[in-house]
Amino acid sequence: MTRRYYFAITNACNRSCDLCSCYSDPARSTYLSLEKFKEILPKEGNFEIQLEGGEPMLHPSLEDIIHYAQGTGRCDKVTLGTNATLLPYAYTNKKFDIAGSVKNIKDYFLKFKTPFVLKPSINYYLIESDCMHLDKAESIRDVFSQLKSHGDYSLVFNVRRRKKPLAEDDDEWLVKELENRGLKEISNIFFYQRYGYAKDREELEEPFIIPNPVEFYLIGPDGKNWGTDLIARSEGMKDME
Repeated sequence: MTRRYYFAITNACNRSCDLCSCYSDPARSTYLSLEKFKEILPKEGNFEIQLEGGEPMLHPSLEDIIHYAQGTGRCDKVTLGTNATLLPYAYTNKKFDIAGSVKNIKDYFLKFKTPFVLKPSINYYLIESDCMHLDKAESIRDVFSQLKSHGDYSLVFNVRRRKKPLAEDDDEWLVKELENRGLKEISNIFFYQRYGYAKDREELEEPFIIPNPVEFYLIGPDGKNWGTDLIARSEGMKDME
């Protein structure tokens, strides 16, 4: 059976999405140490890790964490969940440089072994915060198209939609925009769920864990293992600095 560890390696974030599922924002400052990460990983047998947040790319030891896990020789897959705002985009004369961004991002991910999965977030808030967010998503798609010739790199956009009354059309506009840009087929599109800052939104469904043959653990930024209780980990992160 596959063992998978979902590490929320920080509750800090450079964005403040109003429906954030883990109460993350720029005022938070808890980071999982590399030493604690090493302690939590199993001492024998294979495993997978998913690094989340908050925004994991804010973590000063992110690359060390990934390299350590892969260096064990027992890590079958690394998945990075990110809002994608901190990738090494390029700008020329203050304008978004697509070709330069593709090169920079490709070079960044070539530092890691495969299998490697990137799960960038797309939602209305990130688009409102950066009008280039979907253009940058297209550049990420182009990067991973090129990376396929270098190893087992894969890409899935995590797209969260709002339901009425938060969004007049249930964010159907976003789904259409993804389709127009050729991003829909590589997107996991779902509605926000009722936990975190959205825990009082009655129109949303509570999170549901799809049963599968995976033994998994949810780890908080303080190193606490919440087992499979997604809501409990979220509420635990709410109380952290």
